[in-house]
Amino acid sequence: MRTDLNEMHDIGSAISDQERYQTYKAVSVLAVASLGLGLLSLLAFFNWIFGAIPLVGILMGVVAIRQIKIRRHELTGLPIASIGVILSMTLLAAGWGWLTYDYYTEVREGYQRITYDDLRPPEDNPGEFPPARAKALDGQKVFIKGYMFPSDRTVGLKEFTLCRDNKDCCFGGQPKPYDMIHVKMKNGDRATFSKWQRKVDGVFRIKYEERKVPGGVQIQTVYELEVDLLR
Repeated sequence: MRTDLNEMHDIGSAISDQERYQTYKAVSVLAVASLGLGLLSLLAFFNWIFGAIPLVGILMGVVAIRQIKIRRHELTGLPIASIGVILSMTLLAAGWGWLTYDYYTEVREGYQRITYDDLRPPEDNPGEFPPARAKALDGQKVFIKGYMFPSDRTVGLKEFTLCRDNKDCCFGGQPKPYDMIHVKMKNGDRATFSKWQRKVDGVFRIKYEERKVPGGVQIQTVYELEVDLLR
């Protein structure tokens, strides 16, 4: 009798283990990844390139939902994937909407937007420096964005160099003359170094400086910006 009871207990345990195995479902990795990317999609408010994050989040979420529906006996995480997709879509639209609004409102009245392409020599005449486009800007109120070139000081800066980008190829060496602008604060204002992109309103100048070189003196062209507002 005791043997029969033990056998029945073993059979019951085996059935219970089998039921637990059959009811176990793994959480979809893609669903979790989609949720994580959905949260990271907040970065879409800071730069257009970060829009790739919610786009990938949407793709992963859609694939996860499809896999979960097909393999519903093996996978779970449908709510997680759905939230990830919704987050990514919402923050992508909101982020790009904010960047669009910021682009069309960041240039103050009386200033014109310029880029570093306006300052570089034309491709068909690389020796023309400064180019005609830059000469036409001399003395004009302009708006430009760029990155501060690192220096020994980080606070109380009376002047600094503004560069096209902050890539290693730029900050790892000397930027091209047309990829940097010497920025001068005025009216007692001071700047603080930042790794983020800065927006500058000011008066654009072209300066010609003498630099001593072996065998004589070399005239160097320098772009300069007298700051009205640094953001």
